[in-house]
Amino acid sequence: MTDYESDPPPFDLNEVLELWADLVADDADPSSFPEPVYTLQERAALLDVHQAWLQFCEATPTFITDDLAARALPEWGVLLACTRTARATLESRGRLPED
Repeated sequence: MTDYESDPPPFDLNEVLELWADLVADDADPSSFPEPVYTLQERAALLDVHQAWLQFCEATPTFITDDLAARALPEWGVLLACTRTARATLESRGRLPED
């Protein structure tokens, strides 16, 4: 979601929002991203993404029919900024071992 080469992006915005909803409860709190799985910085970044996601969802209809209009909202810009920060934070650690 942080970067895409085409406009419109090659995904359905509703599907992206639903994917996050499948992974993170609406009432997410720090315990949703526990240590040692996540560092304090990663937890904070993911909680920022979640808050921005909630605000974006609040600003859009339940089912988005106009992705372009939804992506023009200021809440979308905030969500993108938060996802970029979270991505950079998570990438700084690198991949976790598969064991």
